[in-house]
Amino acid sequence: MFFRSSILRVTPARHVTPARHLSSLPPVRHPTPTEALALPVTFSDISRAAIAIQGGIRHPPSRRSHYLSELTGMHVYLKRELNQFTGSFKERGARNTLISLQREWAQDPSAARAGVIAASAGNHASALAYHGGLLDVPVTVVMPTVAPFAKVNKCRELGARVIIHGEDIGESK
Repeated sequence: MFFRSSILRVTPARHVTPARHLSSLPPVRHPTPTEALALPVTFSDISRAAIAIQGGIRHPPSRRSHYLSELTGMHVYLKRELNQFTGSFKERGARNTLISLQREWAQDPSAARAGVIAASAGNHASALAYHGGLLDVPVTVVMPTVAPFAKVNKCRELGARVIIHGEDIGESK
């Protein structure tokens, strides 16, 4: 079984605080390339996500990219996602995943109290912390020692529990 995004579900029995207990978490199983291709994202998936997140995401302006339009022979517009609260497009995926998990948790409220845990060096962690706070979902982020100090502090300010673990994001996972 694998999970969308890089969010793991944590049961109350496995909810841990100190970094030395990270080895007690079940191993993460990522989809194989074949499995990933067997799970295409459809227009319906995108539409459903857009509706689900609309109340908590800013709608930034789009601007025509003259360079990309010329390069592709089409009109290409880019959204200015830096206008999101955390300054990153990662908010869309984080909010959608948390809302999807909340639906699953309706069947098992104890899982909701445990919240989510994710490894990230910055933008995804900030997005989870922010939207976790808005949606009342406890968030734990595991960040490597090289994570920018500003990102670590921002996650804490947004209410996430931060665990510093590993020299890089690979070790944080």
